[in-house]
Amino acid sequence: MQTIWLSGAEWLAVLRTGLGLWWLESWRHKDKKGWFERGTGIAWAADVAGRHRWTFVKGGFEIHDRAGQEQNAMTALISLVALLGAIGLFL
Repeated sequence: MQTIWLSGAEWLAVLRTGLGLWWLESWRHKDKKGWFERGTGIAWAADVAGRHRWTFVKGGFEIHDRAGQEQNAMTALISLVALLGAIGLFL
């Protein structure tokens, strides 16, 4: 695919770079102490999952939420990094 300025692969590279920079900037502004020590990120996710209309989302998060808050935060962070890495490989 050829566009005016960039090819299709070049546009995907630009989008991938922009997504990575957006994620890094959002991570920079997070309250990391609250995220890891008080579990604010997991609390937010639990609230969203608790209001979800699909029961398997609620049930899946309740099973996951039984572990300690610190373990949940690290699991979520490692999962997010792995997911972004996998997405990056395909883009």
